Amino acid sequence: MGLEKDADKVTQLVVGGVRVGIAGLEGIAEEVQKLGLSSGDDVGRALLERVCKKNYVPAAAEEEYRQALVRWYRHWVTGEEPPVEQERTGLEIKVLGPGCRKCETLAKEVYKALERLKIPADVKKITDVNEIAGHNILMTPGLIINGKIKSAGKVPKPQQIEKWIQEEVPLSIRF
Repeated sequence: MGLEKDADKVTQLVVGGVRVGIAGLEGIAEEVQKLGLSSGDDVGRALLERVCKKNYVPAAAEEEYRQALVRWYRHWVTGEEPPVEQERTGLEIKVLGPGCRKCETLAKEVYKALERLKIPADVKKITDVNEIAGHNILMTPGLIINGKIKSAGKVPKPQQIEKWIQEEVPLSIRF
């Protein structure tokens, strides 16, 4: 597998009871391993710093991400299977579109809303036209939150995106 493919690989972790995808985690782990850090705190800080450069991490959830990253890293280094962590029902957001300017704008607005609200979510950008059609979205960009179509064919106002997120977020995942 080439370097570009490795950087795009997404590793699933449970962070604070919510399953999230971290892009490029194995490459990040290799970088951190080369640093020769011995303290779990130092490893956690190094992992989190690098993960934040490539992935959305809510500021309010950084400590939970750091802890999850250290747990994952220990098992990655030893080659053992990590323990199964209990998941809570989380917030799943899908941004559908082929990658046009409006689709990218919608994705950015979703990330900004999550940061303002300090709510973690599993955000998936779906660009495959067949998968988009399977969600009954006729015009892009499309926004689906927890399986419910919220918008199609336009970029909603930031306040509207926040309102939809707040309506769908389970109280148990607020930090």
